[in-house]
Amino acid sequence: MNEVPVGYEWPSLRERIERLEESVRIMKLLWAKEFVNFKGKYYSLRRANLYTKPETPVPLYIAGFGPKVARIAGKYGDGYLTTLVDPERFENVLLKAVSEGAREMGRDASKIEKVVELGVSYDEDFDKAVRKVRFWRGTLFPFMFKFPIYDPREIEAMGQMVSDETLAKAYFIATKSEELLKPIERAVKMGFNHVYLQSTSPDENKFFEMAAKEVVPYVKSTYGH
Repeated sequence: MNEVPVGYEWPSLRERIERLEESVRIMKLLWAKEFVNFKGKYYSLRRANLYTKPETPVPLYIAGFGPKVARIAGKYGDGYLTTLVDPERFENVLLKAVSEGAREMGRDASKIEKVVELGVSYDEDFDKAVRKVRFWRGTLFPFMFKFPIYDPREIEAMGQMVSDETLAKAYFIATKSEELLKPIERAVKMGFNHVYLQSTSPDENKFFEMAAKEVVPYVKSTYGH
């Protein structure tokens, strides 16, 4: 494992967000223009050129959980991706920020795809499905994303303190398809027009077969997605 350089400081949240926006701007410039000049706070280009430009526009989806990144998605993204949050926060904080960003750039916010990620684990044995998502325990500490904790061994050690009961509340654990349809329907009613299931199931083939036979047909027939 590579050691972090002496004196290195993990960038602040504000800096990471600013770097994200500059990076997005650079990507879009390189995809569309020849020999790009760019002078930002963090990155600079001098006559940079991408010689293998995409033949069709690259869909750009920007993921975030707060209004600052949601605003960036509104300014530049083809889609905004987040998790299943409280409906009021989604409507009045996140979507509001997406709309503000779009308006700033003269874009139509209604054309920006609203995407939700649902973390799921499926198995007929509930306890077995819960045990499989133990891999993600370290991500349930919010301060992991706010403070300079970058050693995966430290994150893993703190994750050991997360109980299976907490995991079962944080993830959508399903023993039958109906238990996955509930959060999907909730997301659609909130205004998401693209739902994807991030599966960490004991048997992924079994999950895919169940989803293909029972979840996808129901969603398509009911909501036309």
